[in-house]
Order: sequence, then structure tokens, then C-alpha cells
Amino acid sequence: MIRETENKVLVQLEGYTTAIVYDKDNRMKFRLEPHDVLAIPSWKKYELINEDKEDSILFQFSDEPIFRAIGVYKKEIE
Repeated sequence: MIRETENKVLVQLEGYTTAIVYDKDNRMKFRLEPHDVLAIPSWKKYELINEDKEDSILFQFSDEPIFRAIGVYKKEIE
């Protein structure tokens, strides 16, 4: 599991990805198909899993550069 101070947007380009986002005691599971978009809010734990035989290609963008520029970017990996 990962959590970061940045807000992240994922776009599934090819293949399929299972995304799990944790919010306190809730676990939200999404199966991303090509052209699906998923937003992961700041400091939410998440996992990205490719359960298929084919490669999964995701495009992501975020506001990480802003957090780094002001010196408050943090990342945790469990």
C-alpha cells in the first residue's frame, strides 16, 4: 500500500488494473479498463494490481511538484 500527500489522477491506456483505495475502514475496489479515469485523493492509502497476463499501461498526473516545491511532499509505502 502507498499513500502520498499529492492528489493523483490515473488514466488506463491499455490492459486492466485493479485499484484499491482505502478510506478509514472502507475498502473501495475498482477494475480499470481502457479509457477509465480514477482520482486518488491526498493521503489515501491505495494499491494498483495487474491481475491479467497482458501488460497494464496507466498514465498518471498529479500535483506532486507543488507539494515538493513548498517542502511538504511525503510518501509512505507499506
